Amino acid sequence: RSLVTFANPSGSPITVAVEVANNFGSDSGTTIVGTSSGDTSYTLADSWVTTWDGSSEINTTAFATPGAVVTPDSYTQTVFNCAGPQGMGATFTLTVPAFATQSLVFFGGIAEIDGTGDTDTANAMANAMMFESLSTVDPSLTSDLSPAQVAQIVNYVGEPVLIEDVPVPTLSQWALLVLMVLMGLFGFGAFRRRA
Repeated sequence: RSLVTFANPSGSPITVAVEVANNFGSDSGTTIVGTSSGDTSYTLADSWVTTWDGSSEINTTAFATPGAVVTPDSYTQTVFNCAGPQGMGATFTLTVPAFATQSLVFFGGIAEIDGTGDTDTANAMANAMMFESLSTVDPSLTSDLSPAQVAQIVNYVGEPVLIEDVPVPTLSQWALLVLMVLMGLFGFGAFRRRA
């Protein structure tokens, strides 16, 4: 997961073009094997895409969800060169209001996201469905985000599931005092037996 944050300290809106690209190192054999709309054509109506070169692990990319405040202007399958220029890229136009902060979050992974590392396209697409909303993304990918950071994300719909902190059991001061006395008595008794 990548979280890219843009802060505007000025008194006027600032508009920027944001380009993001993934090149998983697959080659000219790379093809789209699935999208969120169920076909093999990655369009602005899709929230995720899976690609594969037919031999190595499947790649999953998710740039945004349709219906979000900010969505991509375009997608491309030609990005920077890494064993070939094949990959997935998106271009956004982001307008950050005066004295505001906005964030874009992106997800990408090799294999079927669940770490099995095989080349099961059906498994890859089933796991990619989590990227159709922040509320369905695996909490391990978003649990480190604060509520303020989540509120700044503009390219996804939904709220992530938060993993609740489990409180650490503690003892009251009286219980600690009793425990210390008992440990002291035990230690004193053990010391006296040796002497």
